[in-house]
Amino acid sequence: MFESETLDMWARYGGGVAIFSRFDLLKSILSPMLDPVMVGLVQYGDEGPPRYNTIHFRFMKRKHFDKERELRIVLTCYDPVAGVNRHYDQNNFPNREPLDEVNPIHEWVHDCKRRRIELRALLTEVRLSPWATEEEFEEVKLWARSKNPAWPVVQSALTGPLTPTLEEFKRFGH
Repeated sequence: MFESETLDMWARYGGGVAIFSRFDLLKSILSPMLDPVMVGLVQYGDEGPPRYNTIHFRFMKRKHFDKERELRIVLTCYDPVAGVNRHYDQNNFPNREPLDEVNPIHEWVHDCKRRRIELRALLTEVRLSPWATEEEFEEVKLWARSKNPAWPVVQSALTGPLTPTLEEFKRFGH
């Protein structure tokens, strides 16, 4: 849920490349999936949950991360013969994590599930860190052009002669 670039964002998540999209494009990619998909904004806070449920745990992070403004997508694959309360112990006490030793998943349920997403239909822009080198910029431009010539590849709006180096920012900027 991008608002604007900050040097802190680039320093914290590094990698040097950010990809941009729009919610309507994301929604159109997710809608034909056969499995249930939940999309929601992450809520940030340090208080305990108002109630114990897996949806709350999936969409909650500590207050420390509130600058992220994260949107999460959860693909759900239910065990067709199990109950949904794998978090409860023998005394009916809710736990944060599923209790595999008490309520195991059946062997035919996969540990992970993957779905293909057509990146070409999702991306609207590729942006490089203010600390990206010219070589990295050219490499990303070449990659983007090979995938979809319409994607703009741009340097960060924070790139300039007064931008501190990454080392300077880490030392003095936080």
